[in-house]
Amino acid sequence: MQELSVHNNMDLAELEPLFASLPESQRNSPAGKRLEGNMIKKKTIVVGAQAPDFTQNDLNGKPVSLSDFKGKYVFLDFWASWCGPCRAENPHVVAAFQKFKDKNFVVLSVSLDQPGRKDLWEEAIKKTACRTSSMYPT
Repeated sequence: MQELSVHNNMDLAELEPLFASLPESQRNSPAGKRLEGNMIKKKTIVVGAQAPDFTQNDLNGKPVSLSDFKGKYVFLDFWASWCGPCRAENPHVVAAFQKFKDKNFVVLSVSLDQPGRKDLWEEAIKKTACRTSSMYPT
């Protein structure tokens, strides 16, 4: 089932009935519990659903939470310094920010770089020619 979940992009309409048909011993096995947890997570992270709250430090080490932006339109931008496609999209993200920043719109950019490698994402931000202080909270 784990392999099926990968191949069908965690299609819950297909997976949930199959999972429910498994014997209880398999559903309660470590692999079964892991799959069940992944299915629960999938239900909370879907297009149009409210994103789960999280907290991560900003450039100055100050904690920033998604909930800090309650009442605003938030564009969640997950990226990494080593991700070429992510970096290529950055000018488009900045353009969207510039276009809508006066309409209660913010961009919350979240680096997926490894913990302890702040230097990598700081350098990537410095290389972004159109960096704005309001896009990257300090």
